[in-house]
Amino acid sequence: MDEKGKMNTGEYEELAMEENVALANYRRKKLVQTGERGRNGNLQYLTIDEAAFMAKVSWSMINVWYTKGYFPVVKIRNHVRIKRKEFEAWLEKRNTERGC
Repeated sequence: MDEKGKMNTGEYEELAMEENVALANYRRKKLVQTGERGRNGNLQYLTIDEAAFMAKVSWSMINVWYTKGYFPVVKIRNHVRIKRKEFEAWLEKRNTERGC
């Protein structure tokens, strides 16, 4: 980490623990692009972009879904984080109902 708190590499401890390889790679790419660890989610919470990546939908669709209350979110200042376990359970149910 540099003096401004930015990551210099595409790796950190939680990222190494991530079981979803595609999500881990998405986070690595974002970290390299921005250099800011805070722009990624963690093992318990997803960013809107990460949820959209996992659901294969747009960022705006995630906004529609959480506004309708389909899954819980946490708002921290001007950031929205999605509770990962609840989102994954909701997404699995949605995909099952749709036959995906």
